[in-house]
Amino acid sequence: MQLSEMVTQVAFRCGDPNKTSTTEAIMKQYINESMQKLARIMYEMGDQKISTTTVTTSAGTQEYNLPEDFYMARRVYITDEVELGFSNVRNKGLDKNRGQPSSYYLQNNYSSIGAGPTVTYVQIGFIPNPDAAYTYNIDYFPIIADMAVDTDVCLIPVDFHWLIVAMACLKIRRNQGQRGMVRTLGEEVKEGIEDFKSRYGQRQRYDTGDFYSVYGGLTYAEEDIV
Repeated sequence: MQLSEMVTQVAFRCGDPNKTSTTEAIMKQYINESMQKLARIMYEMGDQKISTTTVTTSAGTQEYNLPEDFYMARRVYITDEVELGFSNVRNKGLDKNRGQPSSYYLQNNYSSIGAGPTVTYVQIGFIPNPDAAYTYNIDYFPIIADMAVDTDVCLIPVDFHWLIVAMACLKIRRNQGQRGMVRTLGEEVKEGIEDFKSRYGQRQRYDTGDFYSVYGGLTYAEEDIV
């Protein structure tokens, strides 16, 4: 669905087709927040679209820019048989050794991406500091951008666009203090989340660089989901 279609569905589900109780801007905000929650599950379950970029090192240069849409590394490798390990220790300037890198780290930059991931990584660093030109492939999960204009299409699988609408409605009903509707919608959203998670496979491990790694298959509290 396009953003405008989602707004229309949210308005009707909330009994506010003329958008008098809740503004269209707030509906769009809640739709994007809900989309990013599902996007985060997709990242962590390891079933998001994968992009690939390459970095060629230069002797003595430790850190290199990553694509603007980079969110999470899946793996860094020369060939399928030669893969770098991930390090959560940023030792730029501390490691005086040079050689062919055996591991990498991610240099992060904080930004706001809807209500979803709040950290994007703009550089990758290699350990030890490269002593020559080495070319590495980087498989990564790209960021799903917020929908901004009415014709933007939601990139979450179409089978779960209804869930985004329900999650947005739940936020609105909660703000309105309608406890009965909150309970009903909450159950619908909970079941939808479980169904969504069941579609996205086995637990995976991917490097985020923020001193931890993300594991798929996590259980979310209700307040974290919506």
